[in-house]
Amino acid sequence: MNKLGTHLILEAWQAPADLLNDAERIRQALMDGIAAGEATLIDMCVHQFSPHGVTATATLAESHIAIHTWPEHGYFAADFFSAVGVNR
Repeated sequence: MNKLGTHLILEAWQAPADLLNDAERIRQALMDGIAAGEATLIDMCVHQFSPHGVTATATLAESHIAIHTWPEHGYFAADFFSAVGVNR
């Protein structure tokens, strides 16, 4: 079977609450990562929850990125899948 892509699931604790609650910084970090990975952005949705927390998803031609934050716990979970460089 040929490799179809790379899938990473990440959980992190003790992250700075101010970063986890900053929707614009998360949006920019996703954009920077997409550019660095030479991926193709189709759509991005970033939602700021009240009173805190951010969910962001990026739909890519190569697949997706999703991040969900819980600043009050210093926690975030992220899911990355990319087929960059894989022949279709």
